[in-house]
Amino acid sequence: MERALTAGPFTLTPPLDWEAGPHVDGTDVVVLSPAPDHGEFRPNLVVNSEPFGGSAAKLSTVTLAGQQVTMIDYHLIDVDVWDGAVPDGRRFEYLHRQGQFLLHCIQFTAAVDGRAAHVTFTCAEQQLARWDGAILDCVDSIEVAP
Repeated sequence: MERALTAGPFTLTPPLDWEAGPHVDGTDVVVLSPAPDHGEFRPNLVVNSEPFGGSAAKLSTVTLAGQQVTMIDYHLIDVDVWDGAVPDGRRFEYLHRQGQFLLHCIQFTAAVDGRAAHVTFTCAEQQLARWDGAILDCVDSIEVAP
């Protein structure tokens, strides 16, 4: 996989050795970590975007409400300003359960050129320490695509 990629309104550089995942309807791109040991969750990065005409505050509210309604055992850890490539972006950190896994998600959300754009990293809770640095490097690489 080419190191830098364009997904939705962003360009970004995924963590080293991560590979393109399958196309999933409703997503711009899925990127997967190296294959884990048998039975472990495979960390991933998903970028999705959709038309959106509202403010950053409205997008934050819609995103948070969607998480609370659609996820099992949802627990919000933190919401903060995303000091990244996009003004008024937000960073959401939360846990939820999917099957046997307690998942740790870090989602970066912004309204960009009439679109709601989301970059979400997901790993099992016990995998976060392994991937935290790579995730931050990827986030630092995000730019609005020309």
